[in-house]
This record gives sequence, C-alpha cells and structure tokens, in this order.
Amino acid sequence: MYKNVIILMLCLTGFTACEKEDLPVKFIDINDTGLARFEVKNKTGQDVATLTAEFTYFSEFDRAIMIDTVDYRMKNRQRAFLKAGEETSLVQKVPEATVSATGRVLKFEFVD
Repeated sequence: MYKNVIILMLCLTGFTACEKEDLPVKFIDINDTGLARFEVKNKTGQDVATLTAEFTYFSEFDRAIMIDTVDYRMKNRQRAFLKAGEETSLVQKVPEATVSATGRVLKFEFVD
C-alpha cells in the first residue's frame, strides 16, 4: 500500500518537473550594484501570459540566505509576457553576502 503511494508521488512530481522544464531559468551573474540576472527561455510552443518564479540566493559556503517568489505578467492578459521560442532576462535585487543564485519557474499560464 505505502509503496504504491510513494510511486504515485514520484510520478506526479516527475510530471510537474517536466512541465516546468519548458521554461528553464538560468542564473547569469550578479553585478557590482547587487543585481542578479537570470535568463528564461520559453520552450512551450505557446505564448506565456504569466509566470511565477522562485529565486534562491546563496552565501559563500552555499548556504541559502533567502528564497524569494515573484510573479511576472503583462497588465493586459491578452498580451504575452514571454512569446513562444523567445527568451528574456529577469533582474532581481540580491541580499547582502550573496555570491550565487538559482531560479526556477513554479507555475505559468498561457495567453487566452
């Protein structure tokens, strides 16, 4: 019984992860003014209206300093925030002592 539940949970996690891989987030750098740059590429084949991204900031010894969740969208939901096949840069202010960061898309919606 418990084995079946664990297998089901792993499968569901895998399907969710695959969906988000269509919008990979790549950490680029942190500049001298304390801004981190990330690149997001839309591999979904459809225009994305909104996306929610999670950014994790790390100290010198790979210790997480802060986890931040940010929503991105256009005011008019009929317009795409990120068109199919295109990429964009996201810029976030980092906490003090940040030396690296990661980002990932938690959820997204397509243009109606």
